[in-house]
Amino acid sequence: PGTDDVRSNGINAQYAGTLTITGNIIRSINGYGGSACGIFLYKDVIKASVSQNTVQNVVCNSVSSSYPFSAAGIYGGDNCKRLVINNNLISGVGCVLSGALGARGISLYDNVSTIDTSLVYNNMISDVYAYSTSLLTTWPVGIDLSACFNIYVENNTVHLSGSHSGNAGASGSAAMMVSAGTSNLRIWNNILSNSYFNPSSTTNTVYALHSSFT
Repeated sequence: PGTDDVRSNGINAQYAGTLTITGNIIRSINGYGGSACGIFLYKDVIKASVSQNTVQNVVCNSVSSSYPFSAAGIYGGDNCKRLVINNNLISGVGCVLSGALGARGISLYDNVSTIDTSLVYNNMISDVYAYSTSLLTTWPVGIDLSACFNIYVENNTVHLSGSHSGNAGASGSAAMMVSAGTSNLRIWNNILSNSYFNPSSTTNTVYALHSSFT
């Protein structure tokens, strides 16, 4: 963790191998002083199965975070490999504080192995919200892939909706986001729906799939 960073996680795993996280109900995670996450996989978690979990009401109450989100349902970051994330139900993930990072249903970050494949499939994600601005890092996102390699994303259902106040200027949201530094992806047969609305914004932009590549 970063300086003065406090995390509130339902399940936390680091430097672990052949890990199975299955059939858990994780609810009402509140982050004070740092990020909040339902299932947090970090630093060289190798060959982990995250399946059939319910993650609900993960809320960050702080603008401080050392990670690329304020709140997340499931996170795998910093050299995690061979992750299988499937059949999870994620809802009610967010942060409404101005100046905070955005919220993510599932976030994979900085996993750059060129020989190991991670799978994300058959997950259902809804009600992800944030105090969105023009910066992509503040957006609510259903599935976020950043600086990753060899990721298969298939048969997921993501629905962002509702009225959530954010920046008075430009703001945005995405059911799925693919950021720069990510390659060798397979994105198949996903249902991506986004009717998210920021009533404070003069330019509220919504995406089913947002890509930073040109």
